[in-house]
Amino acid sequence: MTSTTIRTAAEITPEWLENALASGPDPQCSIDTVTTDMERELPVSKVARLVASYRENPKKLPDSFFLKLSKPDVNVGVAEIAFYNAVSEPADTIPHCYRAEADETSHSSYLLLEDLTDTHFQTEQETAPDREVSLEAVGTLARFHARWWNEPQLGVSVGKVFDGPWLDAFAAELSVSVDEFKATHQLPRDHVGARDLMVENSEMIWGRLTTRRGLTLTNGDLHWWNFMFPKNAERNSVRILDWQLWHVDLGVRDLAFLLAFGGFAEPRPMLELELVTHYYNCLTTNGVSIGWEALWTDYRISAIRNLNLPIIFWKQGKHSSTVETALRRALASYVRLGCEELLTSRVS
Repeated sequence: MTSTTIRTAAEITPEWLENALASGPDPQCSIDTVTTDMERELPVSKVARLVASYRENPKKLPDSFFLKLSKPDVNVGVAEIAFYNAVSEPADTIPHCYRAEADETSHSSYLLLEDLTDTHFQTEQETAPDREVSLEAVGTLARFHARWWNEPQLGVSVGKVFDGPWLDAFAAELSVSVDEFKATHQLPRDHVGARDLMVENSEMIWGRLTTRRGLTLTNGDLHWWNFMFPKNAERNSVRILDWQLWHVDLGVRDLAFLLAFGGFAEPRPMLELELVTHYYNCLTTNGVSIGWEALWTDYRISAIRNLNLPIIFWKQGKHSSTVETALRRALASYVRLGCEELLTSRVS
């Protein structure tokens, strides 16, 4: 049986885990038993905590691991496997990956990751963390983005940089999607006007992705539950999870999803500027050369892109309450950040 045909944690044997942990042809350890301490089914994956008992452990490997298995009918695991096979830095911003394999034919995949169960925690769903923890999260995001900011490997050996033909096709598809959404929803005038301006300026808004200026690797789905927060901040760091939608983009696109849109919690306008400023300061501390005005403009442009999220959710078949909440949050940040003025001033 090959490693990528694993479907459940119950199939994991000591021999399988030894092979998964092996570096090259030589084993790293000798494992006596493997037990499953936790197993849970998520929307697009199945996860389990594996506990190993060693006969020999000269490399002092941990006693537990986190296993993530793709579901056969959800084709997202392959992308996350590609991420972990291409990206391992900064090591203190993402979980350590021991092995990542995928079968592109069957779409089966597995990730064997560092187990953070005992050292980290997640916030409750639909709840953002407090100010101090939010600052830690934004700082970790900035350090990850800084490592890949304008990295020459982007679009070559790591990820893809979008181009002109992609932009033309995207703008055309966006226009059709917005028209369909308006035809099937009774939107207030301000919602319609904002989306019409977004479509009119789509080549400018998304055109930033076709340049190599200020691009980095992004998570693509950065909500608050994709962070693991340390129980002891002096010993451990925040880690960012779930990289199945990773791509090359503006770093502040992750930030605008998290802060302007709220990252699936209610946005907190009273903290927004402080958190964006902290992100900026962490970027520059980690070697990124960018002016505040340029970053703030990119952040506002990225917030405009949030107007497309309710349409995406609608096309995905999400509940009407999810779409309605997304409509409210996206427009609120569009107004709060003066995005209409930004668009009209650029046109004039």
